Amino acid sequence: MREIEEDLYNDRDVEPYYVSGNGSAHVTATAAIQLLNRYCQSLHRDRYSMLTPKWHVKKVVDKYSVEIEMPIVCPLREPIEGLPMTTKVAAKRVAALEVCKRLHQIGELNNNLLPITENEDLDNYDCLFTNCTAVDDKPAITSAVKQTEENEDEKLKEPRKSEVGTKKITRQYKIHIPKYLVRQPTTEAGKYYLHLIKMTPNFPAATSSTSNLSAELSILSDELGYGLITLNKLPSVFKAISNRLNCILPRSVTLHGSKHEKRDMMGKTEEHLVPELCIPQDFPAPLWYKASLLPTILHRIICLLQAESLRADIVTGMGVEKLDLEVFHQTTPMPIDERILKTDKQKIQPLQQRNVTETLSSISAKSLTNKNDSAKKLNEQYPWTDEEEPLDIERNLDELTLAEIESFEKFVNMTYEDLKKNKSKFNPADCKSSALTLDAKYEARPILMLREVDNEFGPPQWVIFQCLMAAKATDVLNLERLETLGDSFLKLSVSLFLLLKYPQFREGRLVYLKDGIIANRNLLYCGQRKNLGGYMKVSEFLPRTEWLPPGMRVPQILQHKIETNQVSVDKLFEFTIPQKEQISGQITKDTLDDIADVVQQIAKESSEEPDNASSMNHLLGYQNVSDKTVSDCVEALTGAYLHSNGPKGALALMGWLGVIPVSENPTELFTQQPPSPLFNLTITEEQINIHIPNYAKLEEHLGYQFINRAYLLQALTHASDTTNHLTDCYQRLEFLGDAILDFLITCHIYEMSDTLTPMQGRIVEGLTPGQLTDLRSALVNNATFAGLAVRNGFHTHLKYNNTQLMHVIDTFVKFQEERDFEINEEVLILSEDEPYMGEHVNIPKTLGDLFESLAGAVFLDTGMDLQATWSVFYKLMWREIEMFRRNVPISPVRMLYENVKASPKFG
Repeated sequence: MREIEEDLYNDRDVEPYYVSGNGSAHVTATAAIQLLNRYCQSLHRDRYSMLTPKWHVKKVVDKYSVEIEMPIVCPLREPIEGLPMTTKVAAKRVAALEVCKRLHQIGELNNNLLPITENEDLDNYDCLFTNCTAVDDKPAITSAVKQTEENEDEKLKEPRKSEVGTKKITRQYKIHIPKYLVRQPTTEAGKYYLHLIKMTPNFPAATSSTSNLSAELSILSDELGYGLITLNKLPSVFKAISNRLNCILPRSVTLHGSKHEKRDMMGKTEEHLVPELCIPQDFPAPLWYKASLLPTILHRIICLLQAESLRADIVTGMGVEKLDLEVFHQTTPMPIDERILKTDKQKIQPLQQRNVTETLSSISAKSLTNKNDSAKKLNEQYPWTDEEEPLDIERNLDELTLAEIESFEKFVNMTYEDLKKNKSKFNPADCKSSALTLDAKYEARPILMLREVDNEFGPPQWVIFQCLMAAKATDVLNLERLETLGDSFLKLSVSLFLLLKYPQFREGRLVYLKDGIIANRNLLYCGQRKNLGGYMKVSEFLPRTEWLPPGMRVPQILQHKIETNQVSVDKLFEFTIPQKEQISGQITKDTLDDIADVVQQIAKESSEEPDNASSMNHLLGYQNVSDKTVSDCVEALTGAYLHSNGPKGALALMGWLGVIPVSENPTELFTQQPPSPLFNLTITEEQINIHIPNYAKLEEHLGYQFINRAYLLQALTHASDTTNHLTDCYQRLEFLGDAILDFLITCHIYEMSDTLTPMQGRIVEGLTPGQLTDLRSALVNNATFAGLAVRNGFHTHLKYNNTQLMHVIDTFVKFQEERDFEINEEVLILSEDEPYMGEHVNIPKTLGDLFESLAGAVFLDTGMDLQATWSVFYKLMWREIEMFRRNVPISPVRMLYENVKASPKFG
């Protein structure tokens, strides 16, 4: 018994490791092994990896020493050897204690000697979130229902941290007044500028001289018109009026209500002209007609001047010292994006009534007595052949494919008349598509926006205007497409910035920091600091309720009482100001006394705190904007500068916004020296080639020959591999490659769908914002990348040591071989967690990670050249890009949600 005790506890003389002296957190030799195993389980890994330390026992005379080798994902690269001990158990404990000590010293264990988590100790990285305190500068308005208890009311005044940056939180912003409309210190006294408003019809003349269109054209072409007098010279602005506005029906029909309500109202609207009221006026008809357009024109002028003001602020904020205003203010006409105008027509149509089933139910039993009559009537009632009838989805649920589901949906939604008319035309096989049968050939397509552009002025005026126009504004342009582009560049630039700045960080912490920087919450803070919410237009323009004529405003004394929460903005209608004082702008003492009396009376009658979250805030120069809309604007501005100025221009904007601190010199991000993948720089190329003997075949399939093959070795090394001691595993490369592929594919499909014809001033064809997002989702996902990795044989070069992972990869490879390596809807619906219907096919995330890590390796090996990286991977993906672009896949879940009559509920 004594011998066993000595064997178990003969390490009691080994001094524990203390964090900061006696009394602080410590670990003993006995507990060190348990702590070491706990640390290994905390390392970032996939579901197939079991990360454990490797123990090497050595006999030293009459003692034992143990050398511990940590998993490849651990930053502790070199093996750690403990002191010699009399027993193997004691030697293991001493060595484990030494490893725990080293892990704490390099920051892998905290001061409580517990594994560091991804979100722990982030106070040291406050420099990355310099805008985080901005949320307290603006009042927040939540959509929650008021509670009766006082403590609940207090909770509602401050939004939850998780809701910041979402649509649930709305904040009040002071509407920006363009500096061109405000008296400046440089304004010359007594000098004014007259700006003529030219109205140019943009529609052809009618063939009939008596048509309304000819009369309208004649009036608009008349030389009589209006002008705008200002204290400052205005930059050139160009206005385009949306053809969504219906000038025949009342505005209450064209602007209010849902689409169904508008359609119903349009059918019921009647127009009555009373002859007795049609009295001739001495005022010229062109001026009458053009006056009705002034609210819209003046509103648009202010919006364009706001865009121009923000554009100038950005340029000066980026360091342009001498701004030539004459050159800067030169702009191009605003185009009309017809893709936005046709979006409503391309919505998924609601489920049609199944007239076929109604017709079939009318078949009587008597009519089936005679076989010939029965066959004849059946042919009439069932106007399709057996081959044309789709598979019964209820009876064959375990064997279904997505193509068969789409065939069934297409068939049942056809009306009886359509089936008779197209009896020989409908074919379920038409719903099937192949990524490899494509009537197109490979053609190199470089990404134009990656080129260096010498343009210190940034995007033109109308592009900034587009960034400030939310989709709910229902204008001729909106920010949705640029938002998608900016989102992908933010993801890439922040990923690369973190990878280069923190070479010791594991993937888990890099992902956590990246998600924090590009999250809507942080982008909201960046946008708040620049008051982007005050520049934006977030709702439809309603002249009768929203427009304030030039020179008109709420009296200052009344506005002050509203802003100081003495009076609610909804009480504005209770104040009466004489018409004479309204016109002169001078309020008499009697009127001021009346206002004071009304304010006092309102205070007595209402004990509740005034609620200024009203739609009437625009009368005071304020507007309510959701957090998500402001963060979308930040992404759209980033996309705009990327499109016009290239990556360097977009990085400069990110520095101005504070997404990446200016102190980090973001404009030089892509010119930095890539880090070496090798742990030891003395390692030779022959040593690297030993681990990848078939590198030549892989490079041939990839279409790229590596300069530094250590990047390739790292990209092929899974976390479970135990043979590669030269480089890290692929996790950091996969983190970078995911962002690279997302950005490059987004840029390509954006340019392919961005057909601008400046001569006609219209953007035509291409993809709508929704289609652009769907295409991006279909191309940038684990299923597509895994299929590409298998088609090109990359999986055969993967270095891993896990039998479960090997089985899953083999199953997926067999699944793809049976389908001739096609990547279509059947592959896109596969996941790693759930087997594919009845076939028990899982798609291993490891294969998608492998494809992404190869992208990261090529990018770093080319000296961080995005264009060169794209040329490599476009050759691998061009078939899927072309096929999906012609027929954009839609997620089955989203298809259900957007179907008006489906109303899906998932358990």
